[in-house]
Amino acid sequence: MATTEATVPDAAEVDPDGEREAGRRLRRSRGALFALVLAVFVTSPVVTNADSYLAVPTAQSMLLHHDLGLDEYPRAALEGHYVVIDEPGRELRFVRDYRQGDEGPSALLYDYFPWTSALFAMPAVAGLELLGAVGVDAADVDEMITSGEMGVPQVASAALVTALAVLALSMAAWEGLERLPARRRRRAAFAVGLVVALATPAWSTLSRALWNQTPAVLLASVAVLAAVRLAMGRGRPVVLALVLGASLAGAFTVRPTMAVLGGVLAVWVTVTHRRLLGWCAVGAVAVLVPFLAVNLATFGQPLLVYHDSGRIGHWSAAAEGALGSLVAPNRGLLVFSPVVALAVLGAIWGMRDRGPLPKGLTVAAVAGCLLHLLVVATSEEWWAGHAFGPRFTADLLPLLVLLALPVVEVLASPARPRALATAALALVAVSVAVHSQGAWSKPTACWNAEPRDVNDAPERAWDADDLQVLRGVARLADTGSPAEAVLGRCRTHERNQ
Repeated sequence: MATTEATVPDAAEVDPDGEREAGRRLRRSRGALFALVLAVFVTSPVVTNADSYLAVPTAQSMLLHHDLGLDEYPRAALEGHYVVIDEPGRELRFVRDYRQGDEGPSALLYDYFPWTSALFAMPAVAGLELLGAVGVDAADVDEMITSGEMGVPQVASAALVTALAVLALSMAAWEGLERLPARRRRRAAFAVGLVVALATPAWSTLSRALWNQTPAVLLASVAVLAAVRLAMGRGRPVVLALVLGASLAGAFTVRPTMAVLGGVLAVWVTVTHRRLLGWCAVGAVAVLVPFLAVNLATFGQPLLVYHDSGRIGHWSAAAEGALGSLVAPNRGLLVFSPVVALAVLGAIWGMRDRGPLPKGLTVAAVAGCLLHLLVVATSEEWWAGHAFGPRFTADLLPLLVLLALPVVEVLASPARPRALATAALALVAVSVAVHSQGAWSKPTACWNAEPRDVNDAPERAWDADDLQVLRGVARLADTGSPAEAVLGRCRTHERNQ
């Protein structure tokens, strides 16, 4: 049975020196995890600069021009991407594949994807601007934007944001595994972080470019960390409630489907910590008010075109979308990350109150996963467009970590069942091997457009004879060149530089 209050030892049993040493070891472990994961992310060669393409120009525009517009950039640099056109006397228009001339002479252009995602690119852009100011030619952001080769700021931003998400989820695991001895608890939390980093879309998708899922997962991870600390009775409840509300609101601004997570955690807080609900609302309002104000000042409406609910609710293909999101050979979460099976087992144990977390939080996590899968299943492109594997279910990572904790606790115990440990190791190994392809083999990105664009032929998601994960292997077999298997370019145009 999980407890909600930490046991306080007698004063005579407290060892200040031991506590300080334990704290240092924990900080060193977390620092090592963050440094290792960040190094892996930064050195992986694949860049999937697609939906996130205009995040860097928008970040530079905010930094240097203090607005969200893209009019200072050559129109040719924006072609082929998702833009919003604001013309006097007309409603905002979304253009999926922008071409020069789609707009009138007095129109303003903006990125279709949320400008709040671009905030996370600003540190990298600012750093490059400083380097450019002291004469480093390779740091010319204007040239990167004009040429379309924005891989450096994209990966620098995405790698940092994703590494922070991994750290937050490792910290959440530490908080939830309080029944383990300190040493085992620390190692288990480190292992959770490594598995999240390397055996899930965190490596192959979130860290490869600043998709709006990338900051959304970071903010959701912070929210989950705050929720776990609340559930375990650790920390200052009011501060945790503020952080929970603010991070959930922030996640919604970059990815509206995160409203599902916000909803289930709001219900959980209402049931278990009702007196803190107002503080959660204060945290959310502190984020939402500036977001809405900027939108009103810029676009004349409170929400972005991207937040239009018409992008979901397509029930005609919901059954295919739900099944495909889980088991399609080229898009299924369980296919690309079989380690998720541990979270399914953990959910069963947690629902039976056999886990380290209070049952109510487990119920909220299960509900959040099911509702998110429903949203993905009814989206207009459940296969997630040009991506490596299950991009739309990458948002589930924070909840899946919570659900896996009962299994992690058993695996970290001295009496762990050998069969379970062997199965877990095998699932992790397969998952890491799969996601290494998305991070290290550029031909896997070519699968999206070759031999036919997956958006025009979504049935390719089910094609077991043409597996995206094996495109690098196929290139190696065709050419005999490891360099081609890793760095080979696409026959058709695919922005992966």
